[in-house]
Amino acid sequence: MIPAPFDYAAPTSLEEAVGLLNEHKGARILAGGHTLLNEMKIHYIDTPSMLVDLRRIPVLRGIKHAEDGTLRIGAMTTFAEIASDQGILKRYMALAEAANSTPDTPVRNWSTIGGNLAASSVGADLHAAILTFEATLNVFGRQGLRTITAHDFISGGFVLAADEIITSLDFPATAQKSGSAYEKFKNRASGYAVCGVALYAVPASDGTLRECRVAVTGVTNHAIRLPHIETILQGKRPDEELVITPNMISEEQDFIVDLAASAEYRAYLTQVLIGRALKQAIAETTSL
Repeated sequence: MIPAPFDYAAPTSLEEAVGLLNEHKGARILAGGHTLLNEMKIHYIDTPSMLVDLRRIPVLRGIKHAEDGTLRIGAMTTFAEIASDQGILKRYMALAEAANSTPDTPVRNWSTIGGNLAASSVGADLHAAILTFEATLNVFGRQGLRTITAHDFISGGFVLAADEIITSLDFPATAQKSGSAYEKFKNRASGYAVCGVALYAVPASDGTLRECRVAVTGVTNHAIRLPHIETILQGKRPDEELVITPNMISEEQDFIVDLAASAEYRAYLTQVLIGRALKQAIAETTSL
């Protein structure tokens, strides 16, 4: 199908982009377009008055590793760039694995981390990894620059103003000898996660888990952390039998029921994938 006519602009600065969004009511940001353009074609959304393409704004691209171990990723950085960055592969493996889990090479080369966040698609792989690493978002608009937590944004607790643009994501430094992993059971039709688990683990000197963070995508309307599961895992040895049941996983959430899977099956998948992700994360710590 063909979308209705719309105007198009490709500004070269953030200030110009914000100005266009203010000037043209109903304008939308184009930050890759994998989701937006498809929704326009099938008339799932009203056609925007203008598409403001961010790909010509250089400050929105790139991956920067700071001396203090922190990481900044520009909002227009593609999945492919994230998945192949050596620093991310070394310190933020779950993020690289989530970016690389998209099965379509053209999509990885075109989709961006900022666009993926803004689209808020159910089962988006990167969202779980972003939550696990406790990232923050930098947002620029007419009122200036502000910072919000990824948790607030992904959970819907924060909504971008019409003229606001995600400029970058900041990731805290990971601990020495930490490991992470992303495990996924995908929807074969869409490639999105029916269930995807990101896990970050920091072992203590005695072999128990000093810290463990777990996030899951595809099982609810947005990616979530599982704090009650994190509490169970912390202080345990990864090689001991962990008593985590599907009922324990889903007891605080309403899991999705659709044609892909029941709520019960999604809870079971979460249990299985937590175990796999933990095994991979611990294996990564021993290889450092």
